[in-house]
Order: sequence, then structure tokens, then C-alpha cells
Amino acid sequence: MRNLFSFRKKRNEPAMSNPSNAGPLPVAVPSFAPETLRASQPLRTGWQSDTGKVREHNEDALIAMTYEFQQDQGRQSIGLFAVADGMGGHEQGENASSVAARTVSDELLRQLIAPAVRGEANSIPLTDVMRAAVLTAHDEIRRQYPGAGTTLTVAVVLDEMLAIGHVGDSRAYLFQDGKLGQVTHDHSLVARLVEIGQSTPEQAAADPRRNYLLRALGQAEPLEVDFQFQTFASGSKLLICCDGLWGHVDPAALELMLRDSDDPQAICRNLVRLANEAGGPDNITAVCVIRP
Repeated sequence: MRNLFSFRKKRNEPAMSNPSNAGPLPVAVPSFAPETLRASQPLRTGWQSDTGKVREHNEDALIAMTYEFQQDQGRQSIGLFAVADGMGGHEQGENASSVAARTVSDELLRQLIAPAVRGEANSIPLTDVMRAAVLTAHDEIRRQYPGAGTTLTVAVVLDEMLAIGHVGDSRAYLFQDGKLGQVTHDHSLVARLVEIGQSTPEQAAADPRRNYLLRALGQAEPLEVDFQFQTFASGSKLLICCDGLWGHVDPAALELMLRDSDDPQAICRNLVRLANEAGGPDNITAVCVIRP
């Protein structure tokens, strides 16, 4: 069971822009212009979601879409991916995560991907497009299922650029140059305690409050959304997963799995298997994307 923990930052406390456990530094991407895309190979994707061995229902939701089209520059490939982990009990959590994944994908399809396929220029900054999509999902949850909430990690792949919007403690990892880096920051009580030096990562992993979130869609106003912009060059691998996976699979095993396999579906299947072998106490969801 997840809970939202009320926590207020101290006045004048700086926001964390690139946490120490994050991967490469962000790249500046003010807006998206379809004419700047270069010819690219189709993205390779895989996904798997499992109830686990303890829960009776799966409150996770995912989106994994790739779009291939032809333009003057050659064959283009765009990807849209998301993982949401619901909170509030079976019906509430399941509905919240479903609304989040469905709404944010609908908004990004309408505002970003459909215009790109049509070759239309878009001068709106990508952060504004993604923020609007996430906030629309947030409003829909509050309207349809008051009291419910969900995490959301959404990624858009455009050419060799990866854009990530994030709320909660689902995670995005990026494997590049033989190393795995976490590119999102957990919005949880224990992560905040580690950040300010009141706990260690080892203590946080065993803390009974580790499921308390500081941010979630459908919960407190105003909602803050984190963004990361990364390069996503050939050979890069993206993993988006819920805490039911990363909380029960050793980071070394995550890195090894991504290093040793170029089959994104096999990566997801084997990571879910490892989480279940560790007891499977929670729902388990993974999406993997590889740039050939």
C-alpha cells in the first residue's frame, strides 16, 4: 500500500536539478522541429507487467508506442513510453494509473507526435508540451477518482534525444557507454531523508516508510513535474520500471541484464522473473527501449 506523505521544503532551499545518482547531465532541448530529425533505425522495444506473488490485483499501467514514417530526411522513428504505479487500493489505484498513462499518451500524441508525422513545425518548448500532458492527467484523476493517486514516468524518444517527465518513485534508467545510471529522482520520504543526510541508502531500503511519496498525480496541488533531457545515441538502452522491480532487484543485476542482452523483451521478462524470485511482494512493470 502506498501513502502520500505531507512534506514541505524549507524556504529558500534549492531544488535538486541533477541528483547524485542520476546519469548523464541533461542536454538543452528548447523545442522540437520535425525538419531537424535525421534518418534513424526503428527503435527496439519490450515490456512486461506482472501482478507479483502477493498482490491480488495489478495497479500498474504502461504505454509502449513507436511510430515509423518517411520524410525527406529518410525513415524516422519516434517513441512514447510510460509507467504508472497506482495508489489508493485496487479500484482507485488501478484507475488512477490507467487514467494517467492513457491521458498523457493521448495528449502527447495530439500535441507532439501527430504534428511530427505530418511534418508540422512546433515552436512550443518540449517541457511545456510534456508538462501540460502530465497536468491534464493529474486533473483527470482528481476529477474522476478523488483521493486516488499514481506515480508517472513518461519518456519521449525523438531522433537521438530522450525527454523524460517524472512524478513519484517509478524510475528511468539509462545504459550508455557500458554503465547504468538512474536519471530520475525518487519523490519519496526516504529519498529525501538520504538527500539531506538523515539516512543512508541502506537504512532507506529497510525503512518502513519507504512507500510514502512526497509527490503523486491526483494528490496535492500544485503538482511539480521533473524533467530530464538526455542524449540517446546508437547503442543506448532505456529502462522504465516501478518500485516493485527496482526495489527487489539488485542494481548490479539490473546493469548486468542491460549489458548482456540486446533483446528488450527478454530484458523485461528476465527482470520481472528476478523480482518474483525475490518474493514478488508488489506489482512489477518494466519497459525497455533500445536505440540500434
